[in-house]
Amino acid sequence: MRFLNKRGATTLFLIVFPLAGAVLMYKEGATPLFLVGMALAWLPAFAVWWAAMRKATASSDQRKQLMTWMVAQTPGGFMCIDEHGCLTFFNESALRILKLTGLDREELQGCNVRQLLKRIGVREEDSALLHALESGKVYTKELLYVQEVPIVFDTAPILHPRTGRIVGATAYFQEITEERAMASQLEELTVKAVQSAERLQMLLDCLPLPVLVVDRNGAMTHCNKEMSAYFPEYTRDELESGPLSGMLGARGLREGELHIMRALQGETSRAEYIRFRERCFLCYAYPLTEGGEIVGAVGMYQDVTEIERLRLELNQLERLRLVGQMAASITHEIRNPMAVMRGFIQLISERSDGTFQPYFQLMLEELDRTNEIINDFLSLAQNRVVDMQQLQLNVLLERLLPIIQADANLRGMQVEMRLTPDLPLLLLCEKEIKQLVLNLARNGLEAMESRGCTLVLATELAGGQVALRVSDDGPGIPEERLGRIFEPFYTSKERGTGLGLAVCLSIMQRHEGRMEADSKIGVGTTFRAVFPVLAQPKDEPEPEPALCSQA
Repeated sequence: MRFLNKRGATTLFLIVFPLAGAVLMYKEGATPLFLVGMALAWLPAFAVWWAAMRKATASSDQRKQLMTWMVAQTPGGFMCIDEHGCLTFFNESALRILKLTGLDREELQGCNVRQLLKRIGVREEDSALLHALESGKVYTKELLYVQEVPIVFDTAPILHPRTGRIVGATAYFQEITEERAMASQLEELTVKAVQSAERLQMLLDCLPLPVLVVDRNGAMTHCNKEMSAYFPEYTRDELESGPLSGMLGARGLREGELHIMRALQGETSRAEYIRFRERCFLCYAYPLTEGGEIVGAVGMYQDVTEIERLRLELNQLERLRLVGQMAASITHEIRNPMAVMRGFIQLISERSDGTFQPYFQLMLEELDRTNEIINDFLSLAQNRVVDMQQLQLNVLLERLLPIIQADANLRGMQVEMRLTPDLPLLLLCEKEIKQLVLNLARNGLEAMESRGCTLVLATELAGGQVALRVSDDGPGIPEERLGRIFEPFYTSKERGTGLGLAVCLSIMQRHEGRMEADSKIGVGTTFRAVFPVLAQPKDEPEPEPALCSQA
């Protein structure tokens, strides 16, 4: 800056100090002359700066103090070592644990951590703290025993904030004696819970009823052996991890599933009848509550198939009782006039010449046969003794074949025999088996309406049993009628009595066998009479004819 005075031009230099609020002026080519313009704001600004510096220093000291208190009062032990492994800091909790090594506070201060490891019997290469100091890695959950006291360590290195160099390491550790005791107690409780669950499963498996348990969402959680036996295609784990709808509903037990679902809504089901896989069950379903809230349901299924079968047999016996009452009445009404007829026929036969003798003989034979039919009718309801002998089933069929063929020829039909050779001997009543075969053959011929059809009589040997099979080419029996064809007086024929198949069933029951029927609409019907094989060595003589009473 140039100024003009009386002596000429003069050059002055100004240096401004904004922070200090001062201006320095001096002449060109000379030393500074004086300070001018000292700002009046310099003193207040300096006071504000000084106060801020003191406040920041106090705040930093306070934070350091709080940090020191926090570390000192931490329930776990905390200590630091320098890059040489010497202790530089430890809190009171750490001191309480480190004293277990036999050193006091003064001896611990500056003590090398390697000396401590030797005192507790830990090798240096096994120490996570030294590993953190050397490798710079963090290690957690290291378990050490100091005087048989379990202590768990978490260690980490201390890195220089600018260079990243390892300058030390820290360790946080705490005694876990109580935790170990609690863990031991928890383990014991877990073992007891597992044992209780196993005992409960054993109890369920001992139950004779199928049992299943579902949770609140309807998923199966438990089942016993009886229940799993009805699902051989699944393992127990697969059953207990799958949805109920997939295990039961998809296999025809929708009703059982609904019982459980209703139980989840708080409804109790007792002795409700359901069917599953051709078996009959009584279903029981109950909700499971916990704290007044439904958390699941249990279902039990009682297999009453055998009871149902016995009930049907009881109904059959009741029908047979009625048949017996009717048979007694019919016998009383019919046998008396038949006896009169037979007596007069014999009388006329004796007084007449020989011209009509064959006819009288035929009439007497037919009366005798009628009497036998009445006796067979009575056999449905009365206990009677039958003559059992060891017979060959094929021989009986061959004797009856001409009679059956004669009846088939009149109808324009054919009879085919398929006999299995070398059948074992059977304990049979010849008269009743003949009646059985003739009844089945007559039913088959009557079922085939068109000419040219074939009636098949066959014998089979399988599973230690001999079976007589009679098949026809008739229209078949509807499924709703197939289960009732052996009931007395049940018939679909206009002029039928409904006794033929009932008599066949009664005969097979006296022979300790069974009757089976299989029919398909438009294909035909097959009846099978299954006989038990007589067990007798070949070299023993044949026994005397046995007598068997009807059951």
